[in-house]
Amino acid sequence: MSTTDPVTGVTSTGTGTSATDSTSATQTLGESDFLQLLVTELQNQDPLNPVDNKEFIAELAQFSSLEQMQNMNTSFQTLLTQQSLSQLNFAVNLVNHNIVGTDSSGNQVTGAVTNIDYSSGNTSVVVNNTSVSLANIIKIY
Repeated sequence: MSTTDPVTGVTSTGTGTSATDSTSATQTLGESDFLQLLVTELQNQDPLNPVDNKEFIAELAQFSSLEQMQNMNTSFQTLLTQQSLSQLNFAVNLVNHNIVGTDSSGNQVTGAVTNIDYSSGNTSVVVNNTSVSLANIIKIY
């Protein structure tokens, strides 16, 4: 016979516990999960010793804060993607233009941009078979 703890979602059997089913499917709790936990908590509280309202308010505030941080993380990821695409677009427009810049060793490189390197979110241009980061371009002419 197996029983499921309503608060943790852990299934208890005669031989041990198994939390893999509930944690492997989703790694994060969503708003509906929080509300389900809250309702379960209310249903299973001791009527003679109820949980203080301040604790529920604190939990709700923590969840709200977590949700806002997740929204900010999504916004930052979107911003980074847009910035990366903007840099790539800028580099594409530099092809066949002459630049002055410095390579990773600090040596000055002058000439026409022939290629673009884009790897791991970093964009650089190729001048005379030398890679120049967009941040190291001094002059475009």
